[in-house]
Amino acid sequence: MARGKRTINRKEQMVFEEDDKPREETEDEEEDDDDAEASDEESGDEESGDDDEESPKKKPKKKAKAKVVKPATTKAKRPRGGKVVRMRAIWGVFNNSNAMVAKFDFPQKQEAEEHAAKLREEKKATFFVIQVKEEMK
Repeated sequence: MARGKRTINRKEQMVFEEDDKPREETEDEEEDDDDAEASDEESGDEESGDDDEESPKKKPKKKAKAKVVKPATTKAKRPRGGKVVRMRAIWGVFNNSNAMVAKFDFPQKQEAEEHAAKLREEKKATFFVIQVKEEMK
């Protein structure tokens, strides 16, 4: 597939002046030349050597501003991470719809399993124990 960008023929854009020095025409100069040609056509055949004085003077091209370069810092700054939240492990007793029914501290795993077994017998449903992490207060 062809790309939407066309190549520019630079040779066609070259303009030769009286000195036969090749130079590239810019957009501003093209517009100025079109304006000058239009005014010449209006004036008719009245051409004289004074056209150079009457024609608009070309503005000198502006120099590109130099970019300000900051000196490199000796000490590199590193981004700080967010506040670290402390977590603690607990045992959670969950039902079949993954809703937490009861919580037990980490050393009380035996009590959590006994509670899940008791709920299975009473409610005739599925209950299970999973280790969960929660924020410390």
